[in-house]
Parts: sequence; C-alpha cells; structure tokens
Amino acid sequence: MPAIRHHYNRGPQNGPGDHAPHINFTHVGGHIHVELKKAIQSGEERILLLTPERFFEISHKSDEIRQAGRHMAEYQGRKSATQPPKNIGSFEFVLRSDFRNDVYEHMYQWEIPDSQLRVSVRNRRSDGKRPIDTQFVVEIRIFNDHGFPTDSGIMMAWHNFHGTFVRHRKERRDRIEEMRRNGTSNISTTTSSNGSRATTTASNVVDNKNLSSWIIDEKYVNQETYSCVICMDTYVKNDHVQGLPKCTHYFHQKCIQAWLIGSATCPVCRSEA
Repeated sequence: MPAIRHHYNRGPQNGPGDHAPHINFTHVGGHIHVELKKAIQSGEERILLLTPERFFEISHKSDEIRQAGRHMAEYQGRKSATQPPKNIGSFEFVLRSDFRNDVYEHMYQWEIPDSQLRVSVRNRRSDGKRPIDTQFVVEIRIFNDHGFPTDSGIMMAWHNFHGTFVRHRKERRDRIEEMRRNGTSNISTTTSSNGSRATTTASNVVDNKNLSSWIIDEKYVNQETYSCVICMDTYVKNDHVQGLPKCTHYFHQKCIQAWLIGSATCPVCRSEA
C-alpha cells in the first residue's frame, strides 16, 4: 500500500481525537458539499451535508463557541448563583424546561439565518451526562419546517470541532476553489424510491474502473496517521480509498471522484490520471 506524503494528526491515537467527525468532499445537485460522518454511542452513523459556505461560516464562529463553552462549563443549572450572559456574539443563551419530566435544558444556540441549521454549545452529551474528555460539546443539526430536530446532525467535543472545522481551514478552501475552477459538468443525480435525492454521482474525466480501490486496514491507522490531501482529513479504519493508476497516490473515494469531475491530473503531483 503506497504511503501518502501529507500527514495530519488531529488528536492523540486512541484518545479524544478518535471521535471527531470524518470528512469527505462530494457532489450534491452538481455542487461540491462537505460531508461529515460520525458514529454516535449506539453505533449508528450520523451524516451531515454542508455547503462549503456554511462549513466555513460555522468555522469562523469558533471564538464565540469557545467563549460560550467556558460559560457552559461553569453553569450548574438552576443552582447557579448567576446566569450566563444572554448573548455571546450570534449565540443566545437558552433555558428550557419540560415540567412533565422535570427536565431542564440549557445551552447557547445560534440559528443560522436563511437555513434550517442550528449550532448549540452544551455542557451535556446527548444522553444528558457530562462529557468525559472535554468541558463542553458542540452540536450542529438540521431542523425540519416544524422546528423539530432531524437525524442529520453531529455532536462533538470542542477540540474535535476545532480539529474538524478550524484546522486546515485555508487548505480546504483552496482545494474547494480549485475543484470549482476545474468545473463540475457531466453530473448525474440519483433519486431513491421514496423520492428523496441521494448523493450525486459523476461522469468523471477518468473512468473509475481504472482506479484501484481498497479499504483502510487497522494497521495503517495505528502505526502512522495518513491523510487525504483533498479534504485534509485523517484516514480511519474501514475508509474506502482509491488510488490513481500512474502515480499511485490515493485519496478518499468520494474526494477523488469529486476532484476528477473537472480535472484529469493528480492533486498531489499533477501527473495525468
């Protein structure tokens, strides 16, 4: 298996960084999207699709998120002597109660304008318990037209948010802009039987049949951290990757397929694919 030249270690091996969302670049409706995947405690995989503009808009709120998180870490609910500030930038302090179950929910929340996205900063996990490896958590979730949360959303510790959204921000933006300059023509959309639109597939410059495919093995995760140079995200066990036939550089399957829509060169060495 060829070794890639770019390395990125988001967190300690077998430590907090292991639970960070996993990134791919893909196409939806003919446009590049950032796909975030994360396994929740039940083992179920949650997926969140964001446009690059939304992804970077959220990343630029990192200072506000950190400030809100510090207040949340110190907040003890109704027992607290003082209440947190009402607003921290775009984030508003929310205190809700369900008297039927005697459950109180407190957080800082930002409802992103002109979207169904909400970003919340909490000091509790989704199961109501305090997080183990961080003082606060960040949740990004899509809400439906009736104001109820959908299954499209992810929750992560602060350091995982920072590693996913903030670190390598410029490099990811440059890659996306390069992919856009290369063009996004010849895209076909697939629709499921229930009428919902699935992730699009593309008629690539390079025939996918010419690309070697494999799944990342455990030994390549534990011995050294390899990264996809397109999305800058670390490979994890069971990732699907594809290698180019001539130069043998390899990438996330969805990332290289998105890249090859408009370019017939390798993102690393620029050799013909």
